[in-house]
Amino acid sequence: MAPKTKKKILLVCDFDHTIVDDNCDTLIRTLLPNETVPERIHRHYRMHRSWTDFMGEIFQYMHSLKIPPKQFVECMHGIKFTDGMKELMDFQSKDDCIDMIILSDANTVFIDSSLEGARLRNGVKDILSNPAKFNDEGCLEIQHYHSHSCESCPANMCKRRILREYREKQRQEGLEYETICYVGDGRNDFCPSKSLSESDFVFPRVGYKLVDKIKECQKKGKKFSAKVVPWISGHEVLETIKTLV
Repeated sequence: MAPKTKKKILLVCDFDHTIVDDNCDTLIRTLLPNETVPERIHRHYRMHRSWTDFMGEIFQYMHSLKIPPKQFVECMHGIKFTDGMKELMDFQSKDDCIDMIILSDANTVFIDSSLEGARLRNGVKDILSNPAKFNDEGCLEIQHYHSHSCESCPANMCKRRILREYREKQRQEGLEYETICYVGDGRNDFCPSKSLSESDFVFPRVGYKLVDKIKECQKKGKKFSAKVVPWISGHEVLETIKTLV
């Protein structure tokens, strides 16, 4: 008898308030004097409403204060992981039928630093987030992930489009994912969640906006195909993942 073929699963996780129980962009501001952003930067944000550009201005301000890259990295090393998420990441990293990617509106430096501090980076196949790097002068620079036409998402990132393009790229390389497990918390996780199929799972964090958006969608009788498994800790996500492998 031929051995049973395992299904290939793509585990897609948001980062802030999902993998970690904090927000990288607010945590980094603890390095500022009195943890305060100048009013001129807030004023510019109110005019243009781009969070990514807002953070870019904060990083420039931090550079003017001579806050070195080492302090950014150390700050991210200290971020708190959500209960059960380290166990989930450890489990999936040891199972060949699961690939994990992070799809986040944070930035690549913060995510890489956080994962490396917890020794979890090697278990993540890809990080899809706003590109960031320290320039030659030590200032952290951030870019929009892409531009898009989706009216539901912030200007710098449509997670639905990113996930679709990622799956298409993997398919071209001969890798087909039979099941998508999407774990998130916020409004910008709704757009990709709504695009998933009956064979997929969405894990919205209890007490956050994504679970409310899904309930609202279902209450109005609108199509939402994926199976919904609300969670409080990563242990609940892990228990469902174990039933799929």
